[in-house]
Amino acid sequence: MIALTIIILLLAALLLMSVGVDAAYSAQGFVLRAKAGFVRITILPKKQKDKPEKPKKEKKAKKKKEPTEDAAEKPKNSLGINKDDIFYFASLGLKALGRLRRRLSIDLLSLHLVWAAADPFTAATGYGRIAAILHSVLSLLRGAVNIRSEDITTDIDFTTDKMKIDVRVKATFQIWEILYMAFCAGVPFLVWYLKRRRTIKKSAKSEQTASAAA
Repeated sequence: MIALTIIILLLAALLLMSVGVDAAYSAQGFVLRAKAGFVRITILPKKQKDKPEKPKKEKKAKKKKEPTEDAAEKPKNSLGINKDDIFYFASLGLKALGRLRRRLSIDLLSLHLVWAAADPFTAATGYGRIAAILHSVLSLLRGAVNIRSEDITTDIDFTTDKMKIDVRVKATFQIWEILYMAFCAGVPFLVWYLKRRRTIKKSAKSEQTASAAA
């Protein structure tokens, strides 16, 4: 009985443990940090270790094997994912987030975007498109989670053709929230995957039957 109580307490402590991520992108590159409880880890950029240079050995050129007829005839194992499927996956994620809207939150969302193009017409057209996309994405995100601190700025530059973007996202979740979101999105994805596999197998069988009859 005591052992079972200890196991339950440890499991509850694990599910309630906070897991955080701090991701940023700028002209200097990616920065990614993670934390689990009191432990903090820097994933990117990786620390470079000074290693003694070893003399390079000349590698013999390997002969490339030509694909055989059997290998060429084998169809690629593809699920045929299209744009509609991508939007479907995105909706799954947003629905999973929406079910915990009062609980989930992003600590910081920062985006500084400067759209640039040397041609004024191209710059204005591109800026209009990116602004519309950004507005739609932010609207969906704000409806799914609670953003505690938000810093979004956009601008346009006609003097250069190099776009500038600085993004930073800080978020903290509990492990049970992550598992819940994975379950809510994973079950519908599994259903879609099984249906797509059946459709592919049926179409393959029908093609084989048609080719055999011909």
